[in-house]
Amino acid sequence: MILILIICFYITCGIFAYAIAFAMFQRDRIFLENAKEEYRVDMSFSTFIGLAGPVGLLVALLFSGFAQHGLKFR
Repeated sequence: MILILIICFYITCGIFAYAIAFAMFQRDRIFLENAKEEYRVDMSFSTFIGLAGPVGLLVALLFSGFAQHGLKFR
């Protein structure tokens, strides 16, 4: 039972870490003409951060100014 809770917590943290990091990368490029070109790169790096789970969430929160850009999934 505890293992299931730990896995659910890890996955939830990973989802939020991905969404926060992706929003940060995309919103920083919103006025640049290469935002669409860098979409895949931003998505890949955000996925890497999301795979880190709770550590990735902490990193994403700290570097994004505590999610000042919000959440973005796609």
